[in-house]
Amino acid sequence: MEPCLTVKSDLYPLNARGDSTELVFTTNESWNIVTETEEEKRDWYRVYPLSGDAGE
Repeated sequence: MEPCLTVKSDLYPLNARGDSTELVFTTNESWNIVTETEEEKRDWYRVYPLSGDAGE
């Protein structure tokens, strides 16, 4: 089976003073998110969870 990623939510611009959003997706394989390298590390955003199993 070929890997598949389906985004199930719209992406909206975030307010510069502080905001949050949720990205909902499904995938048929385990996944992980890489957000930055150590040299580019910033404190203005957070991603959770960084990995998961197939599904939503």
